[in-house]
Amino acid sequence: MSKCKHWSRAQVQSGGMCAKFDRTVSAGVCQHCVDYDGPARGVGDAVAKVTKFVGIRPCGGCQHRRELLNKAFPFRRLGGGLTQDNK
Repeated sequence: MSKCKHWSRAQVQSGGMCAKFDRTVSAGVCQHCVDYDGPARGVGDAVAKVTKFVGIRPCGGCQHRRELLNKAFPFRRLGGGLTQDNK
């Protein structure tokens, strides 16, 4: 299940409902969504939140870089806090 605020459980065995787009999606789809709005999954999400906060609009390559950074430097929860996992 996704932790995005747009995600909600639906009566779908293999997924749920994206409230933003009003359609059924699998949880893995959220990983590539430009409108993902949940806890930072990695450095890419952290950079995206900061740039959005300061008013920088995303360009065409931003989502790709976000995914690459999230994959290279993911976060994981340890003891309730968010840390970087360099595996």
